[in-house]
Amino acid sequence: MIHQGNKVALKTLKRSRLELTRPLLLELKRLKDLHHDHLVRFYGACIEPNYCWLLTEYCPKGSLQDILENDQFKLDWMFRYSLMHDMVKGMCYLHNSELRSHGGLKSSNCVVDSRFVLKIADFGLRSLRNNHTNESNSGSDSYAYWKEFLWTAPELLRIRDPPPEGTQKGDVYSFAIIIHEIVTRQGPFYLGNVESPSPKVLRNLPTLNTGEIYAVKS
Repeated sequence: MIHQGNKVALKTLKRSRLELTRPLLLELKRLKDLHHDHLVRFYGACIEPNYCWLLTEYCPKGSLQDILENDQFKLDWMFRYSLMHDMVKGMCYLHNSELRSHGGLKSSNCVVDSRFVLKIADFGLRSLRNNHTNESNSGSDSYAYWKEFLWTAPELLRIRDPPPEGTQKGDVYSFAIIIHEIVTRQGPFYLGNVESPSPKVLRNLPTLNTGEIYAVKS
């Protein structure tokens, strides 16, 4: 889609309509005011009934997750270091902005532009983006549903109603998982020749002690 001469990406919000409250308008303005080389630019939102979209900068190389899973991309260590460095700079800027934290950082929302510069996406508006309202929804037994939690810090998983905007410490945990993905190119929680537990099992590991974890794995 072209918006004011710029090719943009559309992020669908899973809701039929948006109510433009004052806090929401203020957050939309804060997002538009954020400008950094390693953050995806936010252009605005479409609030037509049944057409609730966020308009952001389009990055043609896709997500970092896609690149890491694509064997056709040969990533030397200099390029991997460059990706990590871009992410550090983007997150430092975000943590020092009015948003203070990301709250949903994953390799799937770190995207790469045409110059192979990494940019962070899906920051802000966490209350609108968050689809995991509770674990009893229709998708709670799916692999994809549980996989979404693999980047979430254990201390946030233990909270019944964690803050939708997350925490800076939680972002650091998510960052560490992504670094592991970049180094191994095997996804989060890669254990070498040992078969990794399912995402649902990993999601519940923070409630177990070390002995119980090994029992689950065996």
